[in-house]
Amino acid sequence: MYTNLEPVRAKLLKLSEGKSCSHAYRRALVKLLRQHVPFDAACCTTVDPETLLSTGAVTDEEVELIHDSLFEYDYVR
Repeated sequence: MYTNLEPVRAKLLKLSEGKSCSHAYRRALVKLLRQHVPFDAACCTTVDPETLLSTGAVTDEEVELIHDSLFEYDYVR
C-alpha cells in the first residue's frame, strides 16, 4: 500500500498548473491517480453548481456503459 502521499500531492499540484483545459486536466488526473490508487473504473465530471447536473465527464468505458443508469439513479428516483 502506498503510504507516503506527499509526492502524489506534489504531482497533483503541478498537474493543475500545466493543463490548458478542464478536459485535459481530468484525463491527466485520472492517469496519475491510477498509478497510485487501485481502482477499476473512473468518472471525473464537472457539475453545474445551480442544478448539480453533470456538464461534462471523462469516463472509462466501463462507466460509460452504465452512465444512463447512474444518471437515472441519481436524478430520477
